[in-house]
Amino acid sequence: MMNLNKRYKRGIVKNLSFYICLFFLTGVTILMFLLFATSVNGENEYVNEFFHENNIEDGQFQTLIPISDDEIETLCNDYKVQLERQRYIDMENEKEDYTVRIFEHTSKVNKSEIIRGKEAEKSDEICLSTSFAEANGLEIDDKIKLNNNEYRIVGFCERPDYLFMIQNQMDSYSRASKFGIALVSQEDFDKFENTNEYYSVVYNEDNMENFRKYVNDEFVTVSYMTAKTNHRITTPRATITQYRIITNLILPILLLLVMAIIAVVLGRKVSSEQKHIGTLTALGYRKREIIMHYSLYAVIPGVAGEMIGILLTYAFVDRMAGKFFFKLEKLPIQYSISNVNVAIALLLPIALYMLTSVVTVLKILKISIVDMLSGNHSKKKSGGAFVESKMKFDKKYRIRALFNNLGRTVVVILGILISGLIMALSLMMNDSCINYSDHVIDEMGKFNYEYYFTEFQTGEVDDGEEMLSMTFEVEDSENSIILFGTSDDNPYLNFTTVDGNKADLKKGYYISSMASVIFNVKKGDSLEIYDTCSLEKYKIEVEGIIENKAQSVLYTSRENVGELLDIDSESYNLVMSEKKLDLNEQLVSLTIEKDGMKDMIQNVISGMKMMIYMMFVFGMVICVIVIYLMVNMIIEENTVTISMLKVLGYHNREINRITVNIYHVLVPIGIILSLVGGWVINTEFFYISTASFQAYIPSYLSVFSALLFILAVVVSYGGSLFLLGRKVKKVNMTESLKDARE
Repeated sequence: MMNLNKRYKRGIVKNLSFYICLFFLTGVTILMFLLFATSVNGENEYVNEFFHENNIEDGQFQTLIPISDDEIETLCNDYKVQLERQRYIDMENEKEDYTVRIFEHTSKVNKSEIIRGKEAEKSDEICLSTSFAEANGLEIDDKIKLNNNEYRIVGFCERPDYLFMIQNQMDSYSRASKFGIALVSQEDFDKFENTNEYYSVVYNEDNMENFRKYVNDEFVTVSYMTAKTNHRITTPRATITQYRIITNLILPILLLLVMAIIAVVLGRKVSSEQKHIGTLTALGYRKREIIMHYSLYAVIPGVAGEMIGILLTYAFVDRMAGKFFFKLEKLPIQYSISNVNVAIALLLPIALYMLTSVVTVLKILKISIVDMLSGNHSKKKSGGAFVESKMKFDKKYRIRALFNNLGRTVVVILGILISGLIMALSLMMNDSCINYSDHVIDEMGKFNYEYYFTEFQTGEVDDGEEMLSMTFEVEDSENSIILFGTSDDNPYLNFTTVDGNKADLKKGYYISSMASVIFNVKKGDSLEIYDTCSLEKYKIEVEGIIENKAQSVLYTSRENVGELLDIDSESYNLVMSEKKLDLNEQLVSLTIEKDGMKDMIQNVISGMKMMIYMMFVFGMVICVIVIYLMVNMIIEENTVTISMLKVLGYHNREINRITVNIYHVLVPIGIILSLVGGWVINTEFFYISTASFQAYIPSYLSVFSALLFILAVVVSYGGSLFLLGRKVKKVNMTESLKDARE
């Protein structure tokens, strides 16, 4: 066995580029797997604990008649609930153009937690939410001016019901630089006038329906929102769930595919050692010793790649992990790599590599020693393909090389497909978001402003369209839907249905295309909705689907809304307009700008850049390495052919064209398959994410990105061939022809 041990060093040095490729590809793949898994697991555990420790609400509501402290205590005792008043005030910095929502300290429900620094105890001290502070370059001991007050920042804080930092529930994405929350001392908060308030409740028993009905009867509920329809609460959970799908399904499949490619390459490498295996057998080495020897050859790149992948994960996890959850608040998570995932990363590659090596050696050992030493058994039979054809020699050779080595050809296509799929998917995700922002949002209509009123109004508004609007919960769903009552000739809305017709609102109810996806409703189906305040249920028959991928909406006439809810159809509580209106601020409860929707989606694109770049570079790396390994194998398996071509007077460039460039035809096949596969995955991803994104983002790929993708694949492919071009020159004619004769 001493001689066998000496062969390891010689074998590794001789095939150094081969081992470097396997080592690097293994390491990068494991790094991606562990980094993603660690990020998702860490975020999931911390968020669940944060919700529990700070007593996240089950619902929040506002009432027409205020509930006193004594009445709150009575409700808590009678209905076994935890109920607490939540008070806040929005303050602005006009110069910096941002808003800060200052909350009063709570002790029962939605308790705030100081993440860094200390609590605001003295006058003029303030704690800010982390993402807002970071986005505006604010640190502890800095000063911040809000309205006419100046505060000194003493810490950073978070609330469980604001981990997704949106100013109002109509927003789809957080804008950290524009909105955040804060805490001040009780002394300072008591100085504020005209504060807003609502009530948050946690149910301890199955008493929600009775409690809500009693509150509505006694105090007149103005609005009610469950935690399941509160995007500030559901988005963190939904985001974690989405990434867990990637971590638990997509990444393991990718890991297996890459490992399978490496295993196939290793298997072919072991097959090329047939003569050496025959020599060892002839020298009396036992089957077990030979198997162990070549198994260790497979273990070397596996172990080295695993270790570098694991070490890089430990090195970068704290800096990179939180980046995947860019749209959530930045929490002080201590990321720990799961022992199970480490075990998978350690055992899976080694097991696959060793299994491939063992199976290949066992297959070779079944051959007679004479055939092993002569190498005759390993030679592929062409079956006389194209013998009588007048086709040029170089074309014959390339076709035979493709079809006589189908396993190798499949691996090349698979390598280009996987790498191309990753690159195409990253570009499609980016382009889809940009297209949504630039074009899809405008498909809603021509309005630029939506003004929601605190109570129903009458009379006409100049340069605006009066509408009725109500928010409903949907039976068996965690998402809400808005009911719009308006006229067919509303100039600010698009009423074109998905089948190309114009909706007749007087005829009945139409649903937006986004809502049809969220609630899985088609034309002719029924949708059961219920009033969030009274819990009264209504069954709506869907007449059609209106093309609107940006809002979850039901459209109908004002007369139909009035009849459904028994209210005056001439009144309104929403006005749409193309320009900014001068309305009484005391009457307007909420203003939504269409440009704000575009800004928010741009914020998402910016946050996704890192992940997109990582995916794109990762795809290029896989493409380069896989092509390099395959073509390198061709050169090593065809040294005799290359030597004979040199003897016959072929130049190196001609030999490269004949023996190295045989996979050119596979590149366009891989590109087409990658684009199709990327489109399908991208479409499905955004489809199932519609509810959590609150946007139905259609797949889109720009001409520029398509050309960039094709260029990236071609450059990756060409780069591999360039790196291997010199190998043809280095083929030793004397040695290879001598080996062939022997």
